[in-house]
Parts: sequence; C-alpha cells; structure tokens
Amino acid sequence: MDHYHGSATISQGAAVVEGDCVIATVGGPATDPTWLGSLQDSAPTVDLLEGGAWLRLADGREGEIRVERAVAGSGLTEFSGAKGILDLH
Repeated sequence: MDHYHGSATISQGAAVVEGDCVIATVGGPATDPTWLGSLQDSAPTVDLLEGGAWLRLADGREGEIRVERAVAGSGLTEFSGAKGILDLH
C-alpha cells in the first residue's frame, strides 16, 4: 500500500481548511488503484461541501480532489481522487 501522512490544505471556493492528512490506496494491487484520504482540522472554523476541491500537501504537491464526506463542525473531511498527487515523486 502506498500512502502519505502529513499536513495538507484543502481549498473549496473561499473555504480553506488545514490539518493532518492521510492518503492511501484501497484494495489489492492494481494498475490503477483507488486512492482515498482524510483530513482532520483540529480547530475547524469552516465546513466544506461534497464536490470538487483542491488539495495541497505540505511538500508542495497539489491537485484536484472530490470531497466525499465533510462532517459539519467536526473538522473531518474525507476525499477521493488524490492518485495524481501521490504519483508525483
């Protein structure tokens, strides 16, 4: 399993959240695995909505993602579509 664990920022329109981010492959080995991730904002001040957003990792890699679930008031955001980000080594 490939993965990333570190800080990241998700932007969606004017809303920006920053926190601890984990991204990992799901399922067995495949030529095109599914990539899922989560970001936990320890001091949430804004809530994201399901849909398109932009993810920027602490090391500068960035790309488009899809917010799959954002729990209002909790700071938890789950997303998919980070494959291209982790392919940039």
